[in-house]
Amino acid sequence: MSQIPDSPYGSWSSPLSAQEITETVNTPTDITIHQNQLFWLELRAKENSRLTLMTVRDGVQMELTPAPFNLRSRLHEYGGGAYLVKDAQAFFCNAEDQSIYCLDSLAGEASPVPITEKSTCRYADMQVDLCRGRLICIRESHVGLPVSSSSPKNEIIAIDLLTHKQEVLVSGADFYSSVKVSVDGSSLSWLCWNHPHMPWDETALFCGRFDEKGLLRDLRHIAGDGDESIFQPEWDCDNRLIFVSDRSNWWNLYRCDPWGDDLKIQCLYSADMEFGRPQWVCGQRAYSVNSQGEVVSSHFSQGQWQLATLTEQGLKTIGSGYSDLKSIVTEGEHAWAIASSPDALDQIVCFDLISREVTPVFPVQSHPLKAYFSEPSSITFQSGEQKENVQGYLYLPTNPDYSPSEDTLPPLIIKTHGGPSSAATSALDLNIQYWTSRGFALFDINYRGSTGFGRAFRERLYGNWGDYDVQDCLYGARHLVETKQVNPHQIIIRGHSAGGYTTLCALLFHDFFNAGASLYGISDLKKLSDECHKFESHYVDKLIGSEEAFAQRYQDRSPLYALEPVSMETEAMKKEATKKTTCPIIFMQGLKDKVVPPNQSQLMVNKLKENDVPVAYLEFPEEGHGFQLRKNRIKALEAELMFYRSVFNIEDSENLPLLEIFNLVSSQKK
Repeated sequence: MSQIPDSPYGSWSSPLSAQEITETVNTPTDITIHQNQLFWLELRAKENSRLTLMTVRDGVQMELTPAPFNLRSRLHEYGGGAYLVKDAQAFFCNAEDQSIYCLDSLAGEASPVPITEKSTCRYADMQVDLCRGRLICIRESHVGLPVSSSSPKNEIIAIDLLTHKQEVLVSGADFYSSVKVSVDGSSLSWLCWNHPHMPWDETALFCGRFDEKGLLRDLRHIAGDGDESIFQPEWDCDNRLIFVSDRSNWWNLYRCDPWGDDLKIQCLYSADMEFGRPQWVCGQRAYSVNSQGEVVSSHFSQGQWQLATLTEQGLKTIGSGYSDLKSIVTEGEHAWAIASSPDALDQIVCFDLISREVTPVFPVQSHPLKAYFSEPSSITFQSGEQKENVQGYLYLPTNPDYSPSEDTLPPLIIKTHGGPSSAATSALDLNIQYWTSRGFALFDINYRGSTGFGRAFRERLYGNWGDYDVQDCLYGARHLVETKQVNPHQIIIRGHSAGGYTTLCALLFHDFFNAGASLYGISDLKKLSDECHKFESHYVDKLIGSEEAFAQRYQDRSPLYALEPVSMETEAMKKEATKKTTCPIIFMQGLKDKVVPPNQSQLMVNKLKENDVPVAYLEFPEEGHGFQLRKNRIKALEAELMFYRSVFNIEDSENLPLLEIFNLVSSQKK
């Protein structure tokens, strides 16, 4: 195929359209294996991101929960742990009413029936207590609270499967997760934590014995609290507890006998690698214990995920080189996981623990537009006065239909992930390929605070949010400019949620970037702290410092006040703050967002308009924190592309919808 020569970067058209990206992918998530039958949730892109329960029978995929059922929990706002399969029954949380439903047959002919009444309660992390005929789960109760309240009550409860009567088993902590019934049915374990901590800061692992009435006695604190985060406790076949702890700085695996006279905790494998993840959602599984007591675990090291078996002889790799491995389950001599790589989307794969062979459960054909994919390169650079190593993935423009003009360099997009404790991986992301196939370079950065590099690296951001993360974005962009890989006059930064905050700080406090995009980003720290939902209501205290001790810092690091005279903390921030931004910014916001309320974007947009800064703003009335409706995801992608082309005066070769940009004049397009 001949290429179109002298094609300016950013102007290329691509068959990876917004519609192609948002409509063609059904993503598997949250695997369960029960009695040699595989179950999983499938994210239906064409059905506005509906999650449905799937299984496979005689080699044929089968849907068990047809529309309008949507298997999502809203516990802690972020959900997870929304379904359970046990003995020919499935239990799940339905998105619309947050009720728990029971599916009595897994053959495809039954209809789900509710076992909880419609109320203001939310549920997650279900376990069946077979010995007592009940369902055990976490309940978050908003009963009697105003809609705006940030203090729902969290408890571990039991639901009788005949009468549907609910009984409280554990209460008193601010949050609970990871409820697990022991193999012999005699005990229950769980995680809990309290304000002001997040679950990746301080969590405690407890267990208790069931008495003859099914209540818990002999409650015992196993591990956690203090500067220790516990992740994913599991019972092995000998009724010992296995769990992940970062007590060594790294999330490593440990084991103990919870009812032994001497509570001795044994490290199963000590290494500078991560066997855990930040617990933003319930139900995550980074490892599994099979019936022989063998631990099959995923772990992150040197930018890649690997799957391995852990025995007395050490860690033995099964599959390596993956961009990500999630939702590990085992049965017999096999393990299953959701695996991703730089050139393949998430798929379910099966690992033979004896032969060490890896087989896709459903053979996935190569993407028909693979020729348009950009391959990531891991880049490490030194950042800040501390000269700390920071890593990210660089994607260069790739499109076989175009040849760029000689002696030209592409625009750069710095991508800031959310969290901020999330992480960038090299997994195939069609949203990234949307940009690179149009002639943009993109750098997906693991700024300080990201997960995967140990607890100390994760905590670098505490007290330094809006500073260290922004420094890392600046130093990363400068590194790519100095190595002559990108156009120094077309530097973009974009991010969502916490990444949107980093983006706005970079744009408002520093005179370096040329354009940016904030998707439901944060602009006013105090307002966020005052209005935030319960799960994150003290997170800003960790990231910025307590408001009582650092009141001025809350204003100094709020982009909303960047265009006003303020008393900045550091000389560098003072110097940059004197430069009034004229950098064009596009904002996108869901009006049902309970995590980052809409006023965070609305107030920022109004302030920029008043100061004659070029700005575009898109509201989505039906959306919450993150966009799920297909039409809105398409609109958001196309609007952002049109915004950059307008700002940099790049020809629009794809007839994108027109976009209103306030205060943009022709001189700013050059």
